[in-house]
Amino acid sequence: MNEGLSVLDDVADLVLCTEVLEHTKDPAFVIKELYRIAKQGGIVILTTPFVWPVHEAPNDYYRFTNFGLVHLLHQAGFKESKVVGSNGYVYSMFALSLLYLRHPVFRPVVLAINFLGYLTFRFERNREFPLAEHAYIKK
Repeated sequence: MNEGLSVLDDVADLVLCTEVLEHTKDPAFVIKELYRIAKQGGIVILTTPFVWPVHEAPNDYYRFTNFGLVHLLHQAGFKESKVVGSNGYVYSMFALSLLYLRHPVFRPVVLAINFLGYLTFRFERNREFPLAEHAYIKK
């Protein structure tokens, strides 16, 4: 049940909502709440996973594309938004592979993957398969 935030309207210069939206049953309502509490000219920073295993089960409901987030933001009343993928395909594959290499015997492999991921993150420009979507929004 969505009861809304116990925060007055138009009071926040900055609203931060990171890795929460996918755990809400009604993300459109949550985004409307972010809009409601942000001041005119205020900034909302929103992140949500895109390529990531189910987590916090059974309360993991959605994965959002940049197009879906922009749609929800505009529907809530936001006019200016920039939604970008956090990284690209290769970096995502490196990061996902690390989820299953937690045993100490894999530490050298993990170190190598992290180094390759760092290099990839700096130079990979394709953001179509990101671990997360980052939204920078102005009210």
